[in-house]
Amino acid sequence: MQTQKQQQIIQMLVQEPLLTCADIALRLNSSDDYVEWVAKQNNINLAERKQKRTELKEQQKQIELLSHRQEKQRLSELRKNYKVEYAIYADAKTRCNNAKDLRYRNYGARGIKFLYTSFEQFLLDVGPRPTDKHPSGRTVYTLDRKCNNGNYEPGNCRWATYEVQANNRRKAGKAWKDLIGK
Repeated sequence: MQTQKQQQIIQMLVQEPLLTCADIALRLNSSDDYVEWVAKQNNINLAERKQKRTELKEQQKQIELLSHRQEKQRLSELRKNYKVEYAIYADAKTRCNNAKDLRYRNYGARGIKFLYTSFEQFLLDVGPRPTDKHPSGRTVYTLDRKCNNGNYEPGNCRWATYEVQANNRRKAGKAWKDLIGK
């Protein structure tokens, strides 16, 4: 006659091959030796379980590696298909996060943060850049923050024309006014 704990041990040994005897003992508030004893009493081969556990872990690693490769490939394709948008994304990120960037003083040093967690999130938020061209051949739309003192974050970025951006600038500070003599 098996106790309830022995039945639980057997069930876990049979149904959850990734669990070690120590894992089962910990879950059931028992000892490793007791779990091993129950396994032997019920003709459960622990060496085979260990081999199966090793094989399953290896399979999991292969699946994770494949999944990681597929994700890298997907992101690589996304960057290829949206080269211009990715360059703009990377540039905005750099001017906010890299103190060595010449534009950092106007962005990161002012407290403007780049809060997009991925290029995919950025692209979903702002969408592809419109392809309209000025008669000079120059692209009409650039990345703009709706709130000029706000962060680069979902909901605060858009593609805007140079005209819209010119009206969305911060006011010239005292140092700038002193420099130009006004």
